[in-house]
Amino acid sequence: MQDVYHWHRKFFRELERHDAVFDPPFFGRQLGEGAFHCHCGRHFDTAQGLSTHRRKAHGIFSLEHDLLNGATCPVCLVHFWTTQRLQQHLSYVSRKTGRNRCYQTLRKSGYTTVYESLRMPSRLRGANRAESVPCAGPLTCFTPLLETRIKEWRTEIANIEHELRDIKWPPNEEAAALTLRMGLSRVTKEWFHQFCDLSHDIQKVGPLEDRWFDYLIQWPDELDAWYSDGLLLWGRDDLPDVTAEFLDGEAEIFADEAFYQVSKDMPRSQMRDRVAFLRQCITQAQTDLAVDVNHRPIRKPEDDCHSRSARNDDDTILTQFRHQSEWHSELRKIQWKDLPNDKPTPIAHGVFDRPTFLIVHLFSGRRRESDVHWHLVQMARGRGLEVAILSMDTAVSSYYGDLSANSISWQQLEKLYEQGVVSATICGSPCETFSAARHVPPPEDTPEHVKRRWPRPLRTFERLFGLDGLRAKELRQCRQGSAFMLQAIMACIWHLTRGGIFLSEHPAPPTDPDKASIWTSAIIQLLLAHPDISLRIFNQWQWGAPVKKPTGLMSLRLPFLGRSMYACADGAATFPTEVAIGKDAQGQFKTAVCKEYPPLFSQGIAKAVIDQLCTDFRAGVQPCNLPNDDQFLREWLREALLDCTVIHQHSTHLPDYQGH
Repeated sequence: MQDVYHWHRKFFRELERHDAVFDPPFFGRQLGEGAFHCHCGRHFDTAQGLSTHRRKAHGIFSLEHDLLNGATCPVCLVHFWTTQRLQQHLSYVSRKTGRNRCYQTLRKSGYTTVYESLRMPSRLRGANRAESVPCAGPLTCFTPLLETRIKEWRTEIANIEHELRDIKWPPNEEAAALTLRMGLSRVTKEWFHQFCDLSHDIQKVGPLEDRWFDYLIQWPDELDAWYSDGLLLWGRDDLPDVTAEFLDGEAEIFADEAFYQVSKDMPRSQMRDRVAFLRQCITQAQTDLAVDVNHRPIRKPEDDCHSRSARNDDDTILTQFRHQSEWHSELRKIQWKDLPNDKPTPIAHGVFDRPTFLIVHLFSGRRRESDVHWHLVQMARGRGLEVAILSMDTAVSSYYGDLSANSISWQQLEKLYEQGVVSATICGSPCETFSAARHVPPPEDTPEHVKRRWPRPLRTFERLFGLDGLRAKELRQCRQGSAFMLQAIMACIWHLTRGGIFLSEHPAPPTDPDKASIWTSAIIQLLLAHPDISLRIFNQWQWGAPVKKPTGLMSLRLPFLGRSMYACADGAATFPTEVAIGKDAQGQFKTAVCKEYPPLFSQGIAKAVIDQLCTDFRAGVQPCNLPNDDQFLREWLREALLDCTVIHQHSTHLPDYQGH
């Protein structure tokens, strides 16, 4: 659990360093072990110690600090004699109502002030009690800031809608609309025929959007607003039918991207997007108005009795492990408040002979023909893309493929990610300790000595990081499996903050919600709430697997993942009757043969990555360089790339947990 806490602190520190904001915040929350942690890495035994450190070291003050000026509450107009007592008034949360009315009123109205401290008057010093004093009115009307913004948004929507309606129509609108749609379809088909005649070279045939503009310029200038709307309607209703006749996936992608580029830059399209965005803002604002602003939790009597002296210091580690469910449940409450800054895909300059996309495949398994690495090389060569692929697994190299968190390879890989040199990451973190097959009991005729060694469940949904009563070897397996899962998440977060694409493979969530799955972890559920991250389920039998094997693919900045995957599916595949449960006739577990991707599935993953890198290259990439003074990193990268290029004919896949 110490490792789990360490990785989660690293996740949120990386995200917040790139302007992400969370509600409630991760740092400063009480973790399972009873210590209070600061984002700088220090931890304290009491909330007061943490608050004092954050105030003095980082300039982070209490929730009420920017509402304090003097000693009078601006809402209820009660004078409390000192600023400290005013803060107590604004911070108190009633156990009966669960809220502080004055604090909520000030926060929702957007009220802030310059902090000014007021001490107890000298004439009252030494008095046993100093009652609060009501002040003269009138009371100030604190209108919620969101109500004002809603009025402004509705006014802006009305103005935009009036401008959208104020257009000039052609004399015969129906005939003109038909002519416009037929003309756009005609020039699109002409472009495709030339694209095929010129050997599918987009540079020779030219962009499709130029053909559309050449056709539209023939229409009168006073009808530009009308035919702009006509272009959008044509793209929505007719363009899919036109591109369906292409029978060329690359041409379809060019057409879709061309229409996207044209539509997003059209003023009337931007106006409609603005209206849709403002309506969403209004809906969200109305929801937020009915919900209280996040404030302090209600203090219960037992909270005051909990102290360090009441805990057994010798049981600290066990307490962290046993209380993981409560800690994980608290972690699930964290939501995005502001997303990190988006960046373009990086491309390595000065590392290779030419600008090159560096692709890292974590937990790649053994090198073989038709694996992901092999397909990436073939597709990149066919598309004229410069790529360098780093396949990392102990089955590839016991040294360069060692991904344990304290290994030299992982330390060098961290530097590559933090320098922003990695363009794409593909990973399939080991699923041995998460496998739903562990819940299948051994057959009744199994000998007793085999039953004792039969794999048993190590995790559940509630206790994702390990069950109670595990043996020492099982605990080590859990620790290694959790570490690999969290390292894959770290790679995703690096791409989220520094640019690039990410694709992670893992078995689909089990149908039983009580079973363990990495997809149900709090941090992945938080990442899936990001608009650029999605989780899709694919059944590998459609790509040639001998069993159904539903698989989840979590992707970052891969909007056409499904299209690329199904373009490589086996249309002649039949639904399998075999299941990967139990042992085969040779006494081997049937899940072992399913560890490696079928060739077509590898091809689909490689196609998704290469397609997106081609798109990003055309849209613009971010040049990145390695530091010149780190010669060890450059040498390690060169040797690791060379080592993973070789395919050994007699190599075998290895178990996820190898005892160390």
